Amino acid sequence: MNYFTEVQFRKSREKFDYRSRLLFLGSCFSENIGQWLKALRFQTNVNPFGITYNPISIAQQIKHSLNGESFPREHELKYRDKTVYLDLHKDVLGKEGILELGSELKDDLLSSNHLFLTFGTSFAFRYRKTGRIINNCHKIPRSEFEKVLLNESEMFGFLEEVLIKLFSENKDLRVFLTVSPIRHLRHGAVDNQRSKARLIRLCEMLEARFENVNYIPIYELVMDELRDYRFYRSDDFLHLNSLGLEVVKSRIQDFYIDPSSHELIDRVSRWTKMKNHRLLDPGSTESKEFLAKLQAESEELDELFRKLRSIDR
Repeated sequence: MNYFTEVQFRKSREKFDYRSRLLFLGSCFSENIGQWLKALRFQTNVNPFGITYNPISIAQQIKHSLNGESFPREHELKYRDKTVYLDLHKDVLGKEGILELGSELKDDLLSSNHLFLTFGTSFAFRYRKTGRIINNCHKIPRSEFEKVLLNESEMFGFLEEVLIKLFSENKDLRVFLTVSPIRHLRHGAVDNQRSKARLIRLCEMLEARFENVNYIPIYELVMDELRDYRFYRSDDFLHLNSLGLEVVKSRIQDFYIDPSSHELIDRVSRWTKMKNHRLLDPGSTESKEFLAKLQAESEELDELFRKLRSIDR
């Protein structure tokens, strides 16, 4: 007997493996999954421009990078003795660095096999001076912005444009869409649901428009299978804890990672535990033997990945 609602995942024909190049863009949930795969030594890049929650800002970052364009000069502001960029996350600083990040993102977009886009919210802020949707207010006075709830058609228009261009330059790219399961309750419980509903409809529209775009039901998995608060962090009961994330990761591994990579995933996981192990007595014979074993395993894995990725896909 089942004691919980099981969310069905469709088996993906476009699974990735250790030779695949992966790119994650979007909300903090994309950070969690992308960094997990990076730790497992998949070829992964995550949010070069920082965490981005709304779909239009994600689309703008892709568009500017593909076109080699700078972001609007009017969105570069001096505030409290710091230069901030409204189109980027607060952790991205420095104009020279922005140009390098744009070039890096373009390279990733054109060389990746799989692009994962995670949409966090339909709520966004429009900068009154330019009338454009921006990524981050950087704690600048609220009077400079207008809070808006984006509609599906508006978000779809931005993403359709950039995906058409992206697919014309990277024909083999596969795009996977997810809606972040993290609830944005600062907008209120009702408005959070309205926001998520628009994102789910947006994903449906994009999936219908493009043959190589697929939706991953992470939002539904968390809302139905992981509705119990034991899967959430006790400090806010909004973000998944390690147990909740493990359930999500295992589902991704089962349905989206090629089985040929599963054994190597286990091996890398064991190596990571060895690497993070704290030695109580570094000078002991046992510790020296352990370090020698760790060094040998590190070298073997380096050589294995070098050979694996030298093979043409």
